Order: sequence, then structure tokens, then C-alpha cells
Amino acid sequence: MEYFDRLAKLNIGPVPIESGLTDWTTLLGYVLYLLVRADGRVQFLHVPLDQRLLESIRESYRKGRLTPYRYANGRLTPFGRHLASFFFSCDVPATAIAYELGVSQQALIRLRPEGLH
Repeated sequence: MEYFDRLAKLNIGPVPIESGLTDWTTLLGYVLYLLVRADGRVQFLHVPLDQRLLESIRESYRKGRLTPYRYANGRLTPFGRHLASFFFSCDVPATAIAYELGVSQQALIRLRPEGLH
């Protein structure tokens, strides 16, 4: 049996101010992913988000999109592009990124830094 690296989203979204949390990142919002490598190693990926990205997520839900990652034509939203770039910076393989975001690996080519495959 062949194993592949996988990403699993653990949480998403802003923490309400009335919750009493004072951490700046959680007040802005963040996404926490678990990266499970094919060899069994695991790594938590904490993806900080700014207000622009949070608004992109909210807009996706307001407009009734099926996913905050991509538009109906398959192009990545600002949030989807941010996640893909972040994952590439953490050496996540394109196959795992494409699977999580629901896009083809071809759609990720422009976001991939030089030298990564």
C-alpha cells in the first residue's frame, strides 16, 4: 500500500473578542492544520491570517460558495492562494496541497517557488 502526505484542517476562523482571549493571532483568526507525512511524522502548521484574508473567507460564505479556497471556475481565492503559498514554504508536497484545496496540481504551478516539485 502506498502512503501519501496529507493535510487535515483542525480549526478555522476568528475567536470572538468577548471570549476573553488576548492573543493577537487568535483575535485576528488563524487556521491550524495537521500535516501527516507518508513516513508517519506529524507536524502542526499554524497559518496566521490578516483581516483581508478573513474577509475573503466571510465573502465566500456570504456568496454561497461551496468552498473558501476556490471560485466556481477553479481559480484559487485570495485565501486559497495564501494557504498554498504557506504550505509550499513548509515543504508540503503539491499533491497534498492540491488534494486539500480541491484543485489540480497544474493550478498550483504559478505559486510554487523555484526548485520545489
